[in-house]
Amino acid sequence: MDLIQSVLMGIVQGLSEFLPISSSAHLVFTSSAYKLYKGAEIIQHTNQEIFLEIMLHLGTLFAVLFFFKKDILRIFRSFYFGIKNKDYDNVDFKLGLYIVVGTIITVLIAFPLTSVAEKLVFLPGDLKEKIDPYLIPIYDAINDILGNEQAEKLIEKGIIEIAPLAYMRGRTLDNAFIILDEGQNTTEN
Repeated sequence: MDLIQSVLMGIVQGLSEFLPISSSAHLVFTSSAYKLYKGAEIIQHTNQEIFLEIMLHLGTLFAVLFFFKKDILRIFRSFYFGIKNKDYDNVDFKLGLYIVVGTIITVLIAFPLTSVAEKLVFLPGDLKEKIDPYLIPIYDAINDILGNEQAEKLIEKGIIEIAPLAYMRGRTLDNAFIILDEGQNTTEN
């Protein structure tokens, strides 16, 4: 890798980061196009190219964090104090919530069923129809925080899932945020 290729990849990273396109794909394309121009083989990326791509992405991340540091701090402060003071109407709190929700693949809200509710399994209907009466407080809380429309979208997409604790046995949840109601008697295992 020579200096011209490094500068060219830096320029492409800088320009494509602020456009709604994939800067990573453009780095691969730029590197491969430059190799074609120079007549070199395009087999794999060298360790130098991989290191440069990592440094370019880290540099972009630090530049964005530095440039927006006041906004980021304001949003995270509002998010923290919004949770602490139960002030969910603040715009910055909602931005913080969207950042958190955007980094989590799934939110699972689990709750224990009482012995009476566990007998609902034998009634006709699907699981949702059987347990919805017990979920009204949970739906109310989600709607208060996110708003009805946003909450419905996230539940429909499966990003937010609400399930009885009894149905959680044996599930593997990767990249999930779990909210457990009445979980004081649970263990780590």
